[in-house]
Amino acid sequence: MKILVISENIPKSDFSSGDKRFLGILKILASKHEVTFCIPNPKPWLKPVENKSYIDYIEGMNIRFLSLAEDFFEEIIKKETFNIGFFEFFWTAEKYMNQFIKYQPNAVVVVDSVDLHFAREETQYNLGQISKHKVLQTKKRELSVYKLADITIAVSTQDSDQLLKIDKTGNISLIPNVVPTVKRAVREREPSLIFIGCYAWPPNVDGMLWFTKEVWPLIINKRSDAKLLIVGSQATDEIKSLSNIEGVEVTGYVPKTEPYLESASISIAPLRFGGGMKGKVNEAMAHGLPVVSTSIGAQGFNIENGVQMFIADLPNDFANAVLKLLDNPDLQTKVGEAGQKQNEQLCSPVVIEKNIDELIKMCLELQKAPSLNRKSWDKWRVRKNNFVQQYIWRFFD
Repeated sequence: MKILVISENIPKSDFSSGDKRFLGILKILASKHEVTFCIPNPKPWLKPVENKSYIDYIEGMNIRFLSLAEDFFEEIIKKETFNIGFFEFFWTAEKYMNQFIKYQPNAVVVVDSVDLHFAREETQYNLGQISKHKVLQTKKRELSVYKLADITIAVSTQDSDQLLKIDKTGNISLIPNVVPTVKRAVREREPSLIFIGCYAWPPNVDGMLWFTKEVWPLIINKRSDAKLLIVGSQATDEIKSLSNIEGVEVTGYVPKTEPYLESASISIAPLRFGGGMKGKVNEAMAHGLPVVSTSIGAQGFNIENGVQMFIADLPNDFANAVLKLLDNPDLQTKVGEAGQKQNEQLCSPVVIEKNIDELIKMCLELQKAPSLNRKSWDKWRVRKNNFVQQYIWRFFD
């Protein structure tokens, strides 16, 4: 199959779990198909020289990376024929899907949701952080894209089930995070907790601020030797200031997270809003590290509380779960290994490869269907109406 991947950014394996998942999918696709990667309108900060190592990594997977110097998108979709247009995030498809369909009427349009953004925003609204109008605006825009696409990729069973309940969202393909299993390091571990995330992502900032204020004092009061490592890129001033709290260290960006995962006792995911499947949880489970998470952080893992991880939404419950693990190294190992097995069954490259093969099979079947002989103007008319609705919601927000 000839696949054109359309994204607005260059995925970076050391930046976020979403980028790691994207690269994992690209690697599997490129191992069996002809893949071209395109950024339709490169932003000023996407300079070829500064991003050379990331571009080299993509090209090293036998993927053709179109130049960032000019806009090659319209030129290539006019000149070449593709079987699949793969759009990363709904807003990328919102901008470029109609143009792609115009010149590639027989190609299958696939949109990778990464997570359901309106579902994540609903949980954020429940905390009083955004307006209801903002949630409804995102929902209208997002669902309009999924309804126009031929296939929407969901990252978790919760997201998939939610989309299947919505009328006319079309075909749904389930592709979770791609996370290889790492043998659990056999070593004596310090009584340390670790949180890994990109702090340009609001749920990570909110989660750490909540945890250090509401939960950490309960832990440090019982275990004065406990430590909390806050690891990850783009630490905000709020996050950096947490290093002033007793027992807390903010490392900022690190090129590799493995050394931290192999020395910590517990990984925490105190997320209060979010969607999809959390890569930080995948990564910890893949290393055999026991996880204490909120219900939001545990989404998509089909967990039995206290077996593959501990789930707690209230400060006292969260602190008690952490203390229980800190006081029992054997329990750390038991829960860590159970979580590792669960993660492997859901997210190992072998499993994801089968899911992607099913996606390609679905694309082949759709290519034969008469419904793909569509008129791009019909798509544009619906999309135009959605934009009108979008600006109405902005006015009232």
